[in-house]
This record gives sequence, structure tokens and C-alpha cells, in this order.
Amino acid sequence: MIMDWHHIRRLFIKDGRHHRQLMRTLVLALASIMLFIGLPHPGTAFGKGSQGADVFVIQGMLKSLGSYSGEINGHYDQLTASGVMHFQKTHGLPATGVVDNRTFKSIHYAYVKHKFPAHRRWNGGGKSIPGNEEEQALRDRSY
Repeated sequence: MIMDWHHIRRLFIKDGRHHRQLMRTLVLALASIMLFIGLPHPGTAFGKGSQGADVFVIQGMLKSLGSYSGEINGHYDQLTASGVMHFQKTHGLPATGVVDNRTFKSIHYAYVKHKFPAHRRWNGGGKSIPGNEEEQALRDRSY
């Protein structure tokens, strides 16, 4: 049996009151979807006044890199903006104090490079050995 919109509508709507309630629900659902689409996503810039996990992470990375001296609290305040500007200046980026996509990638790259230097290699035993010394250490162990 093929049903058109009018048949379906009659199944769910008994009187005008239900119709108004259904229309309100649909409008609310559509408005919610539009608001959700308009919300910022991780690729969007954020700056002074922002708060949350993204700001917490940026503060932690900047602190590790020596560009931020404040408390890691997830609130993008003036001290956080100053830390971002310091990082931007020292890394050749426009000093806006706002974490845009380019700044975020630069902070992330610098943080990873700082925490996991490329010249260090893992020898499998629990400590890192600088590059050229690894071969000597293996020879000393008779490998």
C-alpha cells in the first residue's frame, strides 16, 4: 500500500492542536540543526574569551615551549593571548594573539619536536641514546 503525505499526516495528527505541536517540534529541530552547523569546529580560530579543552591543550603546549607562564585553566585570557603572540613572533607568524589553523599547526609541530626530538632513538631498553652513540652501545653489548 502506497501512502502519500496526507495519509501519513492523518495517522499522526488528530486535531489542530497536534498539528501546531508537530510544527513547533519541526521548527525547533530545524533551528537546532542550523545552530549546530554554525558552531565552530576544531579548525576554526579561537581567541580571547574562549574556554574549554582546546584552550587547555594550547596553554599546556605553550607552557612546555616556554611561551606561556600562566595557569593552565582552559580560559583564554590576556595572559594566554600574550603567550600566543610571543609564540607567533618567535616563529615568524603574524602576531595576532589568536590561534588560527596555521598557528595551531605550528604550535603542535613545535611541541612534538620539543617532546620527541628526532636525533634521539629508542634502543628498546627504556632509555634513549643519542644518534651516533647507539652503534657504540650495541658494539659494547656484543650485538
